[in-house]
Amino acid sequence: MTPQIHHAGFVVSDSARSVAFYSEHFGFEECLRIEMSGDHFEAAVAVPGARILLVMLSAQNTVLELIQYLESPGRTQPLSNNDVGAAHICITVEDIDEVYERLTAGGVSFMAPPSPPVEGAGSRFAYLRDPDGITVELLQVVPGITLEDLTRPAR
Repeated sequence: MTPQIHHAGFVVSDSARSVAFYSEHFGFEECLRIEMSGDHFEAAVAVPGARILLVMLSAQNTVLELIQYLESPGRTQPLSNNDVGAAHICITVEDIDEVYERLTAGGVSFMAPPSPPVEGAGSRFAYLRDPDGITVELLQVVPGITLEDLTRPAR
């Protein structure tokens, strides 16, 4: 069996706020909502007293898991993009300038405006932060370079 990534998961401080952010700005749709707790769960996540609300959001080829610790919440520690353990999700867009203008007008903060075309690849990108400071990359891919192209085995 070829390994696949099933989903990307992030711990958030307010699941309702995060669901609204990803739904309103990027069109993600909620596909699962469940609370989890109990001795076996606490042992599995290695967090004593843990009780979570787990919300799964889906979009075309992606599932995003948002986890809010209702009991035993963790620390908030913003990570820089170069910190070990920092992570981000990447969302493709057709027109990065239009999305940048729309999101900026809606109060979303970007780290910088969209990049010029990346030399040798032609794609453009921009980083922003979600309400919890999680990095989100917007990527405008050059036509003709698809995710499927990138995942084909090397010959």
